Amino acid sequence: MENDVNINEIKQAPDAVAGKNAANLSLIFGIVSIVTSPVAIIGIIFAILGFAQNNKASRFGYTGGEKTGGIVCSIIGMILSILAIVLWLLVILGVISLFK
Repeated sequence: MENDVNINEIKQAPDAVAGKNAANLSLIFGIVSIVTSPVAIIGIIFAILGFAQNNKASRFGYTGGEKTGGIVCSIIGMILSILAIVLWLLVILGVISLFK
């Protein structure tokens, strides 16, 4: 029969799709964290969501490029968001020091 399907392939297919979907979400959240990093808190939130989806993709055993891109973009977004916080603090302290 041509339509014979191994039952193990059926069980593994949803995990593979879920892993790829989680990796794609990780990449999307990582890119959004980079774009929103000047608004530091939002950038950090999206970076954390990217890390969480990347971890989910790992649990499903997905190792594709989207997963790697997601973690890289999330790390860059987190670093840029932290730098934005430091910059905003320096600006605020500079403005405060002008009025003393």
